Amino acid sequence: MSSYLYSRVSLDDQSVENQRLAATQAGHHVDHVFADTGVSGGIKAMDRPEFAKMMGQLQSGDVLIVSAADRIGRNTADVILTVEKFIAMKVRLVILAYGSMDFTSDIGMAILSIGATFAALERSSLRRRTAQGMKRVQSEGVMLGQPLKISPDKLESMFEAKESGVSISRMAKEYGVERSTISRNLARWGGKLQEYRNEFLKREGQYAAAKQLA
Repeated sequence: MSSYLYSRVSLDDQSVENQRLAATQAGHHVDHVFADTGVSGGIKAMDRPEFAKMMGQLQSGDVLIVSAADRIGRNTADVILTVEKFIAMKVRLVILAYGSMDFTSDIGMAILSIGATFAALERSSLRRRTAQGMKRVQSEGVMLGQPLKISPDKLESMFEAKESGVSISRMAKEYGVERSTISRNLARWGGKLQEYRNEFLKREGQYAAAKQLA
């Protein structure tokens, strides 16, 4: 029997170590760590590169640890579907936010479903509040561009991969980013990586300010 920790963070500069530390502080031993870094939570669990790789290694009797339900799905339906896969594989799921909850029971699954639904509502509320903050910033004469979905370091790696002949489809699979997003950004910014880095940081700062004004 082995124990796995799966972690997902949205930005490349966020560390997975906090989630590993939370697992050990809760008394769990971690044998293997799989982390999708820079992958949006809007992507289905099985479409994330490291998650899919981990699923190929999990065996009956193993333990999978995650910090919260939204680490294993993009919405309530995806979370439930993923948990059902774990149950069929006889992999024990530990969600640190739920303590020792047994998700093979009807009560455990019901609580998980309710929790995932409330998490989705909170994300929706955050997006709405951010949009309100953006409108306020724009009303003061600040022009906001849409957040850039690919970190500067990742775009540089994609540009180098393209120069080496790697296909867009392969990059989309490896990085967990849509093909159209990769193609669009490479076409616009491929030869201007420093400009992209500056623009990325500027927009990150603008949206952080918008959230505070929400």
